[in-house]
Amino acid sequence: MNKMLLPMAPYFLALLRVVAGLLFMQHGTQKVLHFPVSDFYPRCSRCCGLAEFWKSSAVR
Repeated sequence: MNKMLLPMAPYFLALLRVVAGLLFMQHGTQKVLHFPVSDFYPRCSRCCGLAEFWKSSAVR
């Protein structure tokens, strides 16, 4: 089983990086643009949201 999955490891890692970057970007846009709508808005949402949006581009 390991021999079969080992050649596909770079593709799975690339997919993981893309999904993690999209999740960071979604979380950052939720704090900055308030989209998608949520009832929870922390005090420093704008600066933290910009930081998470920047991290999403660094991950991808």
